[in-house]
Amino acid sequence: MKSGIMEVPNAFIINKCDEEELAAQSYHTLSTSLSFLKDTISQALPPIFLTSTVNKKGIQELFQFIQTREAPKTRNLESKHQLKKWIVSDYGKLGLRKAFAAFSSNLEEESINFESLQAQIQEYMGL
Repeated sequence: MKSGIMEVPNAFIINKCDEEELAAQSYHTLSTSLSFLKDTISQALPPIFLTSTVNKKGIQELFQFIQTREAPKTRNLESKHQLKKWIVSDYGKLGLRKAFAAFSSNLEEESINFESLQAQIQEYMGL
């Protein structure tokens, strides 16, 4: 594992579960590993889905989960962080100051459309 920030996913999907014994082993290994995280993260542990297109197993449950899942409230903060990293990488810290001065109102929005804002910043920077 790389050092640094670890992200906790929204869900785990164990695919090709038509091999039931292997799927059970993978499920057990993953759920045991996740149990070590339960005291270190502030959110519920992500669900584990066992899916198989051959047996048509778990697909409906996964689909329902995806449909009902709300974007995490931290997504906006995550988007801002990624945007800052991209600007500094491409334009340096001066570019970051200029971009945030020019687009600060866009960055305060409830939900940031990263691609749209990225295109606006590229246009602003003359690319």
